[in-house]
Amino acid sequence: MRRLRRPSPALAVALLALLVALGGTTAVAAPAVKRLIDGRTVKKGSLPGDRVKRDSLGGAQIDERRLGRVPRAARADRAAAADRATAAGRADAAATAERAGSATRADSAGRADSAGRADSAARANSAGRADTAASAARADSAAHADRAALADAVASHQPLGLVRAPATAAADPEQALAAAPELPLGGRGPFTLYAKCITTGDRPRAYVFLRTTVPDTLISLLGGGAVVGPATRELERLVHFAVPPVNLAAATSTSTAPYTLVEPGGAIARGTIVAYVRAGDEPGPLRGDDRCLVSGTIGD
Repeated sequence: MRRLRRPSPALAVALLALLVALGGTTAVAAPAVKRLIDGRTVKKGSLPGDRVKRDSLGGAQIDERRLGRVPRAARADRAAAADRATAAGRADAAATAERAGSATRADSAGRADSAGRADSAARANSAGRADTAASAARADSAAHADRAALADAVASHQPLGLVRAPATAAADPEQALAAAPELPLGGRGPFTLYAKCITTGDRPRAYVFLRTTVPDTLISLLGGGAVVGPATRELERLVHFAVPPVNLAAATSTSTAPYTLVEPGGAIARGTIVAYVRAGDEPGPLRGDDRCLVSGTIGD
């Protein structure tokens, strides 16, 4: 019997390599790795982080309460804070804009209200000026109308005749008037005016009377008036009377008085009587024995 020889070292290495190649690295390495990372064999703080394979540890092996804040979470927090700050800034800006808008609207409303009041005041002022101008225009028109009416009245007034006469003497005025002649002055329509000149001593007198053909004719004078007709006594139809002052033998008397005559049918005559009476021989428009000068106007 032949005796077995021991394999040489080179043969042993070759056999080992063959076994590894046939069985794979996992079957040989796994038991060794398991023994290396078993919790009972790894001491606390003996395994550095760079020796652990990336993404090989899960929640079961990690105490999450002891983990710090990861960078992405910190950045997310900062981004959220920035978003909140931005949102708050936009809200503040919106509130400021709203307040500014409210202030602008209030200011615009104030200006509009002021403008409205100013415009109303301007319109009121313009209306006031227009009313004043209109009133002035009406007053001016009325004044023009009055002046025109006065001009028409003056133009329509015709002068009465101018009479000069000596005085008819008598013991009393009634006797002298009855004896004195009528001195025609003129007339219009149903109205006729005449004068008489009398004296009762050294005081001549001038009278103007109305003769009318219509009953109930009104004689309107400054001192009063009377209603007369065709049969009314002469002294009651008196329109004007002039006499020199008492106890002045050489005095003169000049008087002017307006009159208005109205008859029931609507006919109207108005004008002015002018009378000059001379008592002595003083110079003037009368000469010789003439003592009375009477004239005037008559119109519608």
